[in-house]
Amino acid sequence: MATKEIEAKNEISVDETVKSGRPFRDTWYVCWRELKHFIRSRALVLTTLITPFIWLLFMGNTFNFSNAGSELASVLAAKLLAIPGMTPGILQGIGQAFQGFSLTQFIFGASSYLTFFTPGIIALTTIMGGIMGGNTIVWDRRLGFLNKMLAAPISRTSIATGKIISSSLRTGMQATIISLVAVLVLGVQVATGPLGFVLAILIAMFLCLGFASLSMAIAATLKNMDAMFAIMSLLSFPLLFMSPAMFPLKLFPQWLQDLASFNPVTYGVQPIRALFINDWPTFFGLLPDLGVKALFSIAMIAIATILFRRSVS
Repeated sequence: MATKEIEAKNEISVDETVKSGRPFRDTWYVCWRELKHFIRSRALVLTTLITPFIWLLFMGNTFNFSNAGSELASVLAAKLLAIPGMTPGILQGIGQAFQGFSLTQFIFGASSYLTFFTPGIIALTTIMGGIMGGNTIVWDRRLGFLNKMLAAPISRTSIATGKIISSSLRTGMQATIISLVAVLVLGVQVATGPLGFVLAILIAMFLCLGFASLSMAIAATLKNMDAMFAIMSLLSFPLLFMSPAMFPLKLFPQWLQDLASFNPVTYGVQPIRALFINDWPTFFGLLPDLGVKALFSIAMIAIATILFRRSVS
C-alpha cells in the first residue's frame, strides 16, 4: 500500500514537472546537447567544412570569361573581313565595343562566377546541414537514448524543436566560416556590406529550419539509417540543381524554371545573392520571396513537431 502511494506521488510529481516545465529551457538543453555532440566529432566538423570549400574552390573558379571580350572581337573581325565593303574603321569600332564587354556580367550578373556561386555554396550548406538534422532522431532511437529523453520530464515538442534549432545554429556557423573565407581569402565582395553579410547568414539559418524540420518529419517515421541516407540523397541533389544556386534561372529551360518556382531553395538563394552582388533596393524587391520561405519553414516545423509527437506517443 505504501509502495503504491509512493508511486502515485512520483507520477503526480512527474506530471506536475512536465506541466510546469520550461519549454524554452528544455529546448535549449536538447539543442546544446546536439551542438556539443557535433563539436566533439572532429571528423564530422572537418567533412562538413571541407566539402563546401572544395565546391567553392574548384566549381567557383570553373567559368573564367575574363578574356572573352577580346577573343570574341577577334573572331568577329575575322568573319567581318570577308564582307565586301567592310572598312578598318568599322572593324576598329566593333573591336572597341567588345573590349569593354563582360561575358561573366552578362550571363551571371556578377564580376566573377565565384561571386555568383558563393550564395549557392551557402545554400548547399543549408540544404546538407538541414537534411542531416533528422539523422540524430534515427541514431538516438537506435542507441536507446531517445527512450531516455522521452522518460525525462520534458515535453516532446522540446525534443523536436531543440534538434531543429541545433541544425540551424550549426549551419549558421558553417556558412559564416565559409563566407568569411570567400570574402577574406578568395576576394569575394559583398555589395551590401557587413550588414548584408550578417543578414545573408540569418536568411540561410532560417531556411535551414525548414529543411531540418522536413528531415525531422521523415526521420520520425523511419527506424532504418540506410533508408534515411537514401532519402537524404534523393532530396538534396534535386533541390540543389533545381534552383539558381549554381546557374541563373534564365539559362534553365522553361519546364525547369517552372519546377524551380516550387523549390524553397530558390526563395532562399535569390535574396542572399541580392545581398552579395546587387544592392538593397533589389533585396527589398525580393521580400515576397522571404515570405514564401518563412511560410515553408513554419509549415515544416509544425508538421515535424506533430509527426514526432505521434511517433513517440
